[in-house]
Amino acid sequence: MIDETKKPLAVVLLATYNERENLHSLIPLLFDKVFPQVKNWRLRVLVIDDYSPDGTADVVKKMMKRYSELELIQGRKEGLGKAYYRGMNYLLRKDPQIDVFIQMDADLSHDPTLIPLLLKKIKEGDVVIGNRYIKGGSIPADWGLKRKFLSFLGNFIVSLFLFNWWVRDWTTGYRAIKSKVFKAIRNEMKEKRFNGYTWQIAFLNKALQRGYKIVFVPLVFTDRRFGKSKLGPEYIINTLIYLISDVIKNPPRFYRFALVGFLGFLVNFFGLAFFSTAFKNSWPQLSVGWRNFLANSVAAELSIISNFIFNNLWTFADRQLSHWRHILVQFIKFNLTSFTTGILVPSLIIGGGTALLGDKYRQLILVLAIILFTVPANYFVYNKFIWKKTAQA
Repeated sequence: MIDETKKPLAVVLLATYNERENLHSLIPLLFDKVFPQVKNWRLRVLVIDDYSPDGTADVVKKMMKRYSELELIQGRKEGLGKAYYRGMNYLLRKDPQIDVFIQMDADLSHDPTLIPLLLKKIKEGDVVIGNRYIKGGSIPADWGLKRKFLSFLGNFIVSLFLFNWWVRDWTTGYRAIKSKVFKAIRNEMKEKRFNGYTWQIAFLNKALQRGYKIVFVPLVFTDRRFGKSKLGPEYIINTLIYLISDVIKNPPRFYRFALVGFLGFLVNFFGLAFFSTAFKNSWPQLSVGWRNFLANSVAAELSIISNFIFNNLWTFADRQLSHWRHILVQFIKFNLTSFTTGILVPSLIIGGGTALLGDKYRQLILVLAIILFTVPANYFVYNKFIWKKTAQA
């Protein structure tokens, strides 16, 4: 006989406001059909109701007589995120050993039969999200073009700001979350700006910033059966404020790389102009192509030195090289690998381009060479060979 008390505990959190019709179907579905399929977990349900005027709490109280693992707490209406925050804190105070929280909408738009898969996948990571935009997932086919576009646009904007194209579905509300993740970011998530739907994006982003592993399961999303969506304009405003402030305070690595690269570009750009003129005055016998090839080689090396210093101090601060020997070795590697991406290929492009098109296109050719070749090549090289994750300062 298996001791039930030794099984890990997962609690389904249902944040509700005027959801009495949906709970009539959802709660029995969870307890009578879904939970019996899960053999290795203890499962409970916590309804977090915002004093719904439609009598949602009364429905839950009646069902609590039938289901001993069903519980209700109530509080004033402050938003979805606040409800989840309140519910998770309540559960941890009651049972500090709780293992997993499961967020799901109470309106039957999230398939309850996906819970066994969420709990299976939680062994592979720290947060499991039901993703509508991976193979096997979907949004309702009868959504109009405008609604589909807005859904896509919202996730695209979040991915663009945070420069993370891997998650794809930032706004999904169907999640399994290890309690340790919430404990780690709890103090930050109590901010008022996360009271609403911005909670979903901020929670996931903060988990990623701390290195927690996110895994996905496909989610077939359906429209609610009863009631109205609670999504309002505050979500758009608060989300944009959060994204802008987070990028300013904690810019993604690629944006830091881009800013450092822009500084290096200025060194390269003005250095090319300076040395090209200097070489023209010093060695007038040189052809236009050779003169610009040599000028860009010198300017690019100065740019590389600038890039190395600021990338080490800022872009890859979490992998910073500190010991002088290690810095020297990596700087030599940096120069050798950057010779192709930052000097040889762009210089050949500039030399050949100006020989064909004329000296007046020199700076334009430099810009194109850097954008189309140097930037993506250098970002790859820096991540994989210079400031790789296993590098030790």
